Amino acid sequence: MSSSRLSLRFSGRLAVLAVVLTLGACGKQGPPLPPLRSVPATTADLSVRQRGAQLLLEFTYPTATPGGQALGGISGVEVWEADRPFVAVAPVAAGAAPGATGAAGAVAAPTTTEAPKTEAPAEGTQGTPGTATTETTAGTTAPGATAAPGAAAVPGTTATPGTPGTTTPGTAAAPGTPATPAAPVDTGPPALDPREFTLAAKKVLTLATADIGAATLGDKVVLMLPIVEADAGVTVRHFQIRTIGPLGDRSEPSNVTRIVPRTPPSPPSEIVATPKAAGIDLSWQPVEGALGYLVYRRDAAVKTYGKPLQAVIAPAVSLSDATAQLGASYIYAVTTVSQRTPLVESAIQSEREVRYVDRYPPPPVSDLVALAEQGQVRLIWTGSDAPDLAGYRIYRREGGDLRRLNVEPVVTTEFTDPNVASGRSYVYRVVAIDKTGNESTPQEVPATTR
Repeated sequence: MSSSRLSLRFSGRLAVLAVVLTLGACGKQGPPLPPLRSVPATTADLSVRQRGAQLLLEFTYPTATPGGQALGGISGVEVWEADRPFVAVAPVAAGAAPGATGAAGAVAAPTTTEAPKTEAPAEGTQGTPGTATTETTAGTTAPGATAAPGAAAVPGTTATPGTPGTTTPGTAAAPGTPATPAAPVDTGPPALDPREFTLAAKKVLTLATADIGAATLGDKVVLMLPIVEADAGVTVRHFQIRTIGPLGDRSEPSNVTRIVPRTPPSPPSEIVATPKAAGIDLSWQPVEGALGYLVYRRDAAVKTYGKPLQAVIAPAVSLSDATAQLGASYIYAVTTVSQRTPLVESAIQSEREVRYVDRYPPPPVSDLVALAEQGQVRLIWTGSDAPDLAGYRIYRREGGDLRRLNVEPVVTTEFTDPNVASGRSYVYRVVAIDKTGNESTPQEVPATTR
């Protein structure tokens, strides 16, 4: 056998061996990979406020893991609570040693008596399923969070500290914005640090998936806890939450927030709503000692209120809602604010429904001019600035008869009438019409053809 034939046979065997080795490597199993965890990112914006005889805990719905991967929802929420006595401190006497007592209205630090070591947040702990509320009003800044001096107590609201009984929408403010007298602020004691909280905390509420859905509106989750009347003004209630991912992984504990429950103020009475072309005017009776009021609005088809529509600083007791849309139905409510931080407001007790029917004519046209030309009359005008403008109707009067010249509204600010006779006198009328069919005040101009 020739050497060339042996070489080809040897090369062929090597190729077959290489293929076999490659196929064997492809089928080789490596060590099993651990399943991906769905741990929710730690909640850092837990806040608490009081409305009537309820505490509202609010936080942003977690949508990602600590590493930034999409979470795909949460399957549970645990609420932990630790309480401490609330002790008022007498005013500082002249020349007193620093730290001896606090300023008037301040409060003492928590008592140093060690709390019993009760159940602490731990992996795998199960709680009793609780209930949730669908209240979704925006909360106040959590204790310890950074805020600019004089910042609004309720984010996103506006108010005007103007003359009593009047408000002008658009000026940012909130109940208790520096004024005379200044708004009471719950200045202490500070929230427990995480270690103190863990030693004293008990699980007070566990929510399942259905409960979380009922308590979620937008990107916020708001939970309701009751206030025991005997605790008002004497107990500091501290809260912390942990959220549970879709596969049961629990987040790290959230920030600790706290509040001293108060006896809630009385809600305003005799709420009056008056629809007008420029909006809906609201007014109510003043409440003695109120710092201000929060005005809420919801669509009549919606069962819960969102963030306050606007804040009004006392002594003003009215508001004009210029954002109301014609044709919509709204329900309004007003609460009394007695403390700014944390927010303490009255319960929502009375409501007023308004069907904002469009019965308001659009503004009229202006600068109407008739140009008599050969065989026609051309009309030119400055248009109406109605937001729901549908167009213009053109009328012509000859003698005593008034006749409409266009079937569909004219959408421009010019119209030509070619059906005229020479040497005749006419009177033209132009009116603006809105989408509901309301006509503006008519504007007229004479014209004599050639």
